[in-house]
Amino acid sequence: MVTPPVNDIVRECGLLENGIAAVDASSSGLLLLRGGESIDFLQRISTNDCAGCVPGTAVQTVLVNEKAKIVDAVIIVNTPEGILMTTSPGRSVQVKAWLERFIIMEDITIEDLTGRFVCSLVFGTPELLIAHFPFHSRLDPPFSIRAGYVHLSYFSRPAVFVIFKFPEAMESEFASKAVSVVSADAFDSFRVRNGIPGAGREFPGTVNPLETGMKHIVCFTKGCYIGQEVIARLETYKKVQKFLCLLRLEPCPTSPISQEIIGEQGIHGYITSIDPAPDGEDGVLALAVMRTPVVGARFTLENGTIAAVVEKIFE
Repeated sequence: MVTPPVNDIVRECGLLENGIAAVDASSSGLLLLRGGESIDFLQRISTNDCAGCVPGTAVQTVLVNEKAKIVDAVIIVNTPEGILMTTSPGRSVQVKAWLERFIIMEDITIEDLTGRFVCSLVFGTPELLIAHFPFHSRLDPPFSIRAGYVHLSYFSRPAVFVIFKFPEAMESEFASKAVSVVSADAFDSFRVRNGIPGAGREFPGTVNPLETGMKHIVCFTKGCYIGQEVIARLETYKKVQKFLCLLRLEPCPTSPISQEIIGEQGIHGYITSIDPAPDGEDGVLALAVMRTPVVGARFTLENGTIAAVVEKIFE
Protein backbone atom coordinates (compact mmCIF):
# COMPACT_ATOMS: atom_id res chain seq x y z
CA MET A 1 0.00 0.00 0.00
CA VAL A 2 1.29 3.46 -0.88
CA THR A 3 1.55 5.73 2.16
CA PRO A 4 -0.29 9.01 1.56
CA PRO A 5 1.67 12.28 1.94
CA VAL A 6 1.71 13.77 5.44
CA ASN A 7 -0.41 16.76 4.36
CA ASP A 8 -3.12 14.36 3.11
CA ILE A 9 -3.04 12.48 6.42
CA VAL A 10 -3.39 15.75 8.35
CA ARG A 11 -6.32 16.86 6.17
CA GLU A 12 -8.13 13.53 6.55
CA CYS A 13 -7.45 13.43 10.29
CA GLY A 14 -9.01 16.90 10.46
CA LEU A 15 -12.17 15.54 8.83
CA LEU A 16 -12.40 12.80 11.45
CA GLU A 17 -11.85 15.34 14.23
CA ASN A 18 -13.79 18.41 13.12
CA GLY A 19 -15.83 17.35 10.08
CA ILE A 20 -17.17 13.95 9.08
CA ALA A 21 -15.40 10.98 7.48
CA ALA A 22 -15.53 7.18 7.39
CA VAL A 23 -12.95 4.55 8.27
CA ASP A 24 -13.14 1.13 6.61
CA ALA A 25 -13.85 -1.49 9.29
CA SER A 26 -14.52 -4.45 6.99
CA SER A 27 -11.52 -6.34 8.38
CA SER A 28 -13.28 -6.55 11.75
CA GLY A 29 -14.65 -9.88 12.86
CA LEU A 30 -18.45 -10.22 12.89
CA LEU A 31 -20.37 -12.60 15.13
CA LEU A 32 -24.16 -12.99 15.37
CA LEU A 33 -25.61 -14.16 18.69
CA ARG A 34 -29.14 -15.53 18.38
CA GLY A 35 -31.40 -16.29 21.31
CA GLY A 36 -33.51 -14.36 23.78
CA GLU A 37 -30.90 -14.53 26.53
CA SER A 38 -28.07 -12.93 24.52
CA ILE A 39 -28.18 -9.50 26.16
CA ASP A 40 -28.37 -10.98 29.68
CA PHE A 41 -25.46 -13.24 28.77
CA LEU A 42 -23.30 -10.32 27.58
CA GLN A 43 -24.23 -8.37 30.69
CA ARG A 44 -22.76 -11.20 32.78
CA ILE A 45 -19.50 -11.66 30.89
CA SER A 46 -18.40 -8.16 29.78
CA THR A 47 -17.36 -4.94 31.50
CA ASN A 48 -19.95 -2.40 30.33
CA ASP A 49 -23.64 -2.11 31.14
CA CYS A 50 -25.32 -3.94 28.25
CA ALA A 51 -28.79 -4.13 29.78
CA GLY A 52 -29.88 -0.91 28.08
CA CYS A 53 -28.88 -2.08 24.60
CA VAL A 54 -32.42 -2.18 23.22
CA PRO A 55 -33.24 -2.89 19.54
CA GLY A 56 -31.61 -0.38 17.22
CA THR A 57 -28.88 0.67 19.67
CA ALA A 58 -25.22 -0.23 20.22
CA VAL A 59 -22.81 -0.50 23.16
CA GLN A 60 -19.04 -0.89 23.28
CA THR A 61 -17.79 -3.28 25.92
CA VAL A 62 -14.70 -5.32 26.85
CA LEU A 63 -14.35 -9.07 27.25
CA VAL A 64 -11.80 -10.01 29.91
CA ASN A 65 -10.69 -13.32 31.35
CA GLU A 66 -10.76 -14.41 34.98
CA LYS A 67 -7.55 -12.43 35.66
CA ALA A 68 -9.07 -9.32 34.01
CA LYS A 69 -6.72 -9.53 31.01
CA ILE A 70 -8.34 -8.29 27.81
CA VAL A 71 -9.75 -10.88 25.42
CA ASP A 72 -11.06 -8.18 23.07
CA ALA A 73 -12.86 -4.84 22.92
CA VAL A 74 -16.11 -5.33 21.00
CA ILE A 75 -19.18 -3.47 19.77
CA ILE A 76 -22.58 -5.09 20.24
CA VAL A 77 -25.59 -4.00 18.17
CA ASN A 78 -29.12 -5.13 18.95
CA THR A 79 -30.69 -6.07 15.59
CA PRO A 80 -33.91 -7.85 14.57
CA GLU A 81 -31.78 -10.88 13.58
CA GLY A 82 -29.92 -11.07 16.88
CA ILE A 83 -26.99 -9.40 18.63
CA LEU A 84 -24.31 -8.44 16.14
CA MET A 85 -20.84 -8.28 17.68
CA THR A 86 -17.76 -6.79 16.02
CA THR A 87 -14.36 -8.07 17.11
CA SER A 88 -10.86 -6.87 16.36
CA PRO A 89 -9.46 -8.03 12.99
CA GLY A 90 -8.49 -11.69 13.06
CA ARG A 91 -10.13 -12.31 16.44
CA SER A 92 -13.58 -13.67 15.56
CA VAL A 93 -12.65 -17.36 15.89
CA GLN A 94 -10.94 -16.86 19.26
CA VAL A 95 -13.71 -14.65 20.62
CA LYS A 96 -16.42 -17.07 19.47
CA ALA A 97 -14.63 -19.96 21.20
CA TRP A 98 -14.19 -17.87 24.37
CA LEU A 99 -17.88 -16.92 24.47
CA GLU A 100 -19.00 -20.51 23.93
CA ARG A 101 -17.04 -21.61 27.02
CA PHE A 102 -19.62 -19.78 29.15
CA ILE A 103 -22.79 -20.83 27.32
CA ILE A 104 -24.15 -23.70 29.41
CA MET A 105 -27.93 -23.69 29.73
CA GLU A 106 -28.61 -20.46 27.80
CA ASP A 107 -30.61 -20.52 24.58
CA ILE A 108 -27.86 -18.90 22.52
CA THR A 109 -26.14 -19.81 19.25
CA ILE A 110 -23.22 -17.95 17.67
CA GLU A 111 -22.57 -17.68 13.93
CA ASP A 112 -19.37 -16.25 12.44
CA LEU A 113 -20.30 -13.77 9.68
CA THR A 114 -16.79 -12.40 9.16
CA GLY A 115 -16.11 -11.41 5.56
CA ARG A 116 -19.76 -11.52 4.46
CA PHE A 117 -20.43 -7.79 4.91
CA VAL A 118 -18.71 -4.44 4.51
CA CYS A 119 -18.73 -2.06 7.43
CA SER A 120 -17.35 1.31 8.42
CA LEU A 121 -17.03 3.60 11.40
CA VAL A 122 -17.94 7.22 10.71
CA PHE A 123 -16.40 9.87 12.97
CA GLY A 124 -16.91 13.60 13.21
CA THR A 125 -18.64 16.27 15.23
CA PRO A 126 -21.90 15.20 16.92
CA GLU A 127 -23.84 17.79 14.92
CA LEU A 128 -22.60 16.50 11.55
CA LEU A 129 -23.05 12.86 12.51
CA ILE A 130 -26.68 13.46 13.46
CA ALA A 131 -27.31 15.59 10.37
CA HIS A 132 -25.94 12.92 8.00
CA PHE A 133 -27.21 9.91 9.99
CA PRO A 134 -30.39 11.00 11.83
CA PHE A 135 -31.49 9.15 14.94
CA HIS A 136 -34.37 6.76 14.36
CA SER A 137 -37.19 5.87 16.68
CA ARG A 138 -36.29 2.98 18.97
CA LEU A 139 -39.83 1.71 18.45
CA ASP A 140 -39.08 1.08 14.79
CA PRO A 141 -35.36 0.28 14.54
CA PRO A 142 -34.13 0.37 10.93
CA PHE A 143 -30.89 -1.48 11.64
CA SER A 144 -30.46 -4.79 9.87
CA ILE A 145 -27.28 -6.77 9.41
CA ARG A 146 -27.94 -6.47 5.68
CA ALA A 147 -27.95 -2.66 5.68
CA GLY A 148 -28.17 -0.02 8.36
CA TYR A 149 -26.42 2.28 10.76
CA VAL A 150 -26.42 2.94 14.49
CA HIS A 151 -24.89 5.63 16.72
CA LEU A 152 -22.49 4.73 19.52
CA SER A 153 -19.63 6.02 21.63
CA TYR A 154 -16.40 4.47 20.33
CA PHE A 155 -13.69 4.79 23.00
CA SER A 156 -15.48 7.98 24.11
CA ARG A 157 -15.59 9.42 20.57
CA PRO A 158 -19.01 9.93 18.90
CA ALA A 159 -19.32 7.56 15.96
CA VAL A 160 -21.76 5.79 13.65
CA PHE A 161 -21.37 2.11 12.78
CA VAL A 162 -22.50 1.37 9.19
CA ILE A 163 -22.97 -2.05 7.58
CA PHE A 164 -23.98 -3.16 4.06
CA LYS A 165 -24.09 -6.45 2.21
CA PHE A 166 -22.32 -5.09 -0.87
CA PRO A 167 -19.47 -2.54 -1.20
CA GLU A 168 -21.28 -0.72 -4.00
CA ALA A 169 -24.23 0.00 -1.70
CA MET A 170 -21.98 1.54 0.95
CA GLU A 171 -20.09 3.58 -1.65
CA SER A 172 -23.40 4.92 -2.96
CA GLU A 173 -24.59 5.75 0.55
CA PHE A 174 -21.43 7.68 1.38
CA ALA A 175 -21.45 9.47 -2.00
CA SER A 176 -25.04 10.61 -1.43
CA LYS A 177 -24.07 12.01 1.97
CA ALA A 178 -20.71 13.47 0.81
CA VAL A 179 -18.84 11.35 3.37
CA SER A 180 -15.22 10.60 2.45
CA VAL A 181 -13.46 7.35 3.35
CA VAL A 182 -10.04 8.20 4.80
CA SER A 183 -6.80 6.22 4.71
CA ALA A 184 -5.65 3.81 7.40
CA ASP A 185 -2.79 6.21 8.19
CA ALA A 186 -5.25 9.06 8.81
CA PHE A 187 -7.21 6.89 11.24
CA ASP A 188 -3.94 5.89 12.94
CA SER A 189 -3.10 9.57 13.43
CA PHE A 190 -6.61 10.27 14.78
CA ARG A 191 -6.37 7.19 17.00
CA VAL A 192 -3.05 8.20 18.55
CA ARG A 193 -4.15 11.78 19.21
CA ASN A 194 -7.39 10.64 20.87
CA GLY A 195 -5.99 7.76 22.90
CA ILE A 196 -7.94 5.08 21.04
CA PRO A 197 -6.24 1.77 21.86
CA GLY A 198 -5.60 -0.75 19.10
CA ALA A 199 -5.67 -4.54 19.35
CA GLY A 200 -2.19 -6.04 19.36
CA ARG A 201 -0.71 -2.64 20.15
CA GLU A 202 -2.14 -1.01 23.26
CA PHE A 203 -3.99 -4.16 24.36
CA PRO A 204 -1.99 -7.25 23.39
CA GLY A 205 -3.86 -9.55 25.79
CA THR A 206 -1.52 -9.08 28.75
CA VAL A 207 -3.11 -5.91 30.20
CA ASN A 208 -6.43 -5.02 31.82
CA PRO A 209 -8.88 -2.31 30.67
CA LEU A 210 -7.84 0.17 33.38
CA GLU A 211 -4.26 0.13 32.07
CA THR A 212 -5.20 0.98 28.49
CA GLY A 213 -7.58 3.93 28.63
CA MET A 214 -10.79 1.86 28.77
CA LYS A 215 -12.14 2.88 32.17
CA HIS A 216 -15.06 4.66 30.48
CA ILE A 217 -16.34 1.34 29.10
CA VAL A 218 -16.19 -0.41 32.46
CA CYS A 219 -19.33 -0.22 34.61
CA PHE A 220 -18.60 -0.25 38.35
CA THR A 221 -22.23 -0.32 39.47
CA LYS A 222 -23.63 -3.42 37.76
CA GLY A 223 -23.45 -6.97 39.05
CA CYS A 224 -20.73 -9.55 38.65
CA TYR A 225 -19.06 -10.42 35.35
CA ILE A 226 -15.97 -12.37 34.34
CA GLY A 227 -12.91 -10.57 35.80
CA GLN A 228 -15.04 -8.13 37.83
CA GLU A 229 -13.44 -8.88 41.20
CA VAL A 230 -9.93 -8.08 39.94
CA ILE A 231 -11.01 -4.86 38.21
CA ALA A 232 -13.04 -3.69 41.23
CA ARG A 233 -10.10 -4.36 43.56
CA LEU A 234 -7.69 -2.43 41.33
CA GLU A 235 -10.06 0.55 41.23
CA THR A 236 -11.09 0.50 44.90
CA TYR A 237 -7.57 0.30 46.27
CA LYS A 238 -6.01 2.50 43.56
CA LYS A 239 -3.67 -0.29 42.50
CA VAL A 240 -3.58 0.54 38.79
CA GLN A 241 0.08 1.31 38.06
CA LYS A 242 0.19 1.42 34.26
CA PHE A 243 -1.65 3.93 32.09
CA LEU A 244 -2.11 4.75 28.43
CA CYS A 245 -0.30 8.03 27.68
CA LEU A 246 0.15 10.48 24.84
CA LEU A 247 3.84 11.32 24.39
CA ARG A 248 5.71 13.81 22.31
CA LEU A 249 8.97 12.45 20.93
CA GLU A 250 11.60 15.16 20.42
CA PRO A 251 13.11 15.49 17.91
CA CYS A 252 11.09 13.63 15.30
CA PRO A 253 12.74 10.19 14.78
CA THR A 254 14.25 9.72 11.34
CA SER A 255 14.71 5.94 11.66
CA PRO A 256 13.14 3.03 13.57
CA ILE A 257 13.41 3.53 17.32
CA SER A 258 13.41 1.37 20.40
CA GLN A 259 10.07 0.94 22.15
CA GLU A 260 11.56 1.08 25.65
CA ILE A 261 11.06 4.32 27.63
CA ILE A 262 13.92 4.89 30.07
CA GLY A 263 13.89 6.91 33.29
CA GLU A 264 15.99 7.18 36.43
CA GLN A 265 14.50 3.97 37.81
CA GLY A 266 14.91 1.90 34.67
CA ILE A 267 12.27 1.02 32.09
CA HIS A 268 9.04 3.01 32.66
CA GLY A 269 7.03 1.71 29.73
CA TYR A 270 6.84 1.00 26.02
CA ILE A 271 5.93 2.92 22.89
CA THR A 272 2.94 1.16 21.31
CA SER A 273 1.95 3.41 18.35
CA ILE A 274 3.49 6.41 16.57
CA ASP A 275 1.48 9.11 14.77
CA PRO A 276 2.28 8.85 11.03
CA ALA A 277 1.78 12.64 10.66
CA PRO A 278 4.52 14.56 12.54
CA ASP A 279 3.52 17.97 13.95
CA GLY A 280 6.74 19.43 12.56
CA GLU A 281 10.50 19.17 12.77
CA ASP A 282 10.44 19.32 16.58
CA GLY A 283 8.59 16.12 17.32
CA VAL A 284 5.94 13.50 16.73
CA LEU A 285 3.13 12.16 18.91
CA ALA A 286 2.99 8.58 20.15
CA LEU A 287 0.98 6.31 22.43
CA ALA A 288 2.66 4.38 25.22
CA VAL A 289 1.67 2.22 28.16
CA MET A 290 3.68 3.58 31.11
CA ARG A 291 4.17 2.96 34.80
CA THR A 292 2.90 5.77 37.10
CA PRO A 293 3.28 8.61 34.57
CA VAL A 294 3.00 12.33 35.33
CA VAL A 295 2.06 14.98 32.77
CA GLY A 296 5.19 16.92 31.80
CA ALA A 297 7.60 14.16 32.90
CA ARG A 298 10.54 13.71 30.56
CA PHE A 299 12.13 10.39 29.63
CA THR A 300 14.45 9.06 26.94
CA LEU A 301 14.32 6.15 24.56
CA GLU A 302 16.91 3.41 24.72
CA ASN A 303 19.37 5.03 22.34
CA GLY A 304 19.35 8.23 24.43
CA THR A 305 18.94 10.57 21.46
CA ILE A 306 15.13 10.92 21.62
CA ALA A 307 13.27 12.57 24.49
CA ALA A 308 9.75 11.39 25.40
CA VAL A 309 7.55 13.96 27.16
CA VAL A 310 4.21 12.94 28.71
CA GLU A 311 1.48 15.22 27.27
CA LYS A 312 -1.71 13.45 28.42
CA ILE A 313 -2.83 10.46 30.44
CA PHE A 314 -5.91 8.55 29.24
CA GLU A 315 -8.19 6.76 31.71
